[in-house]
Amino acid sequence: TKYEDKYKEIFIESKALELLLCTLHYIEDLKSPCESCKFLNQPLEKEKIIQARQIILQNLHQPPTIPDLSKQIGINQCYLKKGFKEMFKSTIYEFVMEQRMIKAKMLLSLNNQSVSQIAEEVGYSNTSNFSNAFKRHTGLYPTELSKN
Repeated sequence: TKYEDKYKEIFIESKALELLLCTLHYIEDLKSPCESCKFLNQPLEKEKIIQARQIILQNLHQPPTIPDLSKQIGINQCYLKKGFKEMFKSTIYEFVMEQRMIKAKMLLSLNNQSVSQIAEEVGYSNTSNFSNAFKRHTGLYPTELSKN
């Protein structure tokens, strides 16, 4: 610090208090990671989030938008997003991407469809976009995996 004497002491004390405050906030967050997700204590609300997951899985090739999904299950968009993240430890988008890649890997391992057919089946209209997403997710291009 550039401060000296009593100003230096005040500065150091203020930084120590700031550190203490940050620590207390961190501890409170550990105790209740999602204060706004208290609605998940209600079984019906949990069931709605599970239903949203099922709808996504059934429509993986063209999943509904978050606004459409929230209307389908009868829950606020914010609650849907927060509840989904809390229950499944990923955002809705991350979940969709993960499930698409899992399905694509399975289809590629069967080796009875072309990469463009698989791309279309998992929701990609552009094979190149699918290949790049697959590479980001698995470290391999789809053609490399289907050869093995």
